Order: sequence, then C-alpha cells, then structure tokens
Amino acid sequence: MSLTRPFISAFALTAETTCSVAPDSLGGSSAPTVGRSILGVKVDVAAVEAKGFRASRLIGAAVFNEHSTEIGTVNDLIVSGDGRVNLAIVDVGGFLGIDAKHVVIPSHLFQVGADEKVLLPGATENELKAMPAFHFDN
Repeated sequence: MSLTRPFISAFALTAETTCSVAPDSLGGSSAPTVGRSILGVKVDVAAVEAKGFRASRLIGAAVFNEHSTEIGTVNDLIVSGDGRVNLAIVDVGGFLGIDAKHVVIPSHLFQVGADEKVLLPGATENELKAMPAFHFDN
C-alpha cells in the first residue's frame, strides 16, 4: 500500500490518497462506506451594499396618504417563503395602539415620500377602517 500525505495550504486543507491494494482485499466493488470527512474549506470574501429599508424602521412608522394626512401605522410585515415582503399589516383607528384594527395592505401599494415617509396614495383612514380586519393566527 502506498499513501501520499495530506498537506495544508493557506486557504484549504487538501488530501490526496493513493491506494495500490487489490480490490478483493477490500471486499470487492460493493465495499461499504465506513465514514466521511470534510477535508477542505474555502472562504471567499465579498462586499455587500444593502439597498432598501430596514424592517425595524418600517414597523411602527406612521402611514400617510398623498395629502400628508396620517392614516395608520405599520404594525408588521409579512415575508413570503421566497423572502419577499408581500404584505404589510397596518393599524388604523384606536388611540396609541389601543383598540386599533389590523388591516392587510399589499406591499406594492406603498410608496416612499419625502423624508422617507411611508405613503399609501389614494387611501383615507375611513377607507382603511372599512376594510375587513386581519387576525394573526398565533
């Protein structure tokens, strides 16, 4: 049997093994796998520039219409299985969050206004209040 020794480079651990043993002595071609090990790891470093809006800044943000009238507050964001924010839960009515009604608004209807205000053009507080309530399952 002849084996070459593993060597370590700066970025990966690489092993090369050469066996010169007759197949019959290893149990033929149907020999079972006896174990596994990861012999190498490679890390690539990349810079990322995040563009968009932080969820922590959107949740709790006031929602305005195009006339700068406050019509609600973003309560939560719903992320779909593919990682997209599809819906926003907006609280409407109530006082300081007490007795507020949750309504669901598709995220594509929102716009970003001056000073990064959350806008829902064409909406009024009364229209949002008239929408069916959204209820969280848990």
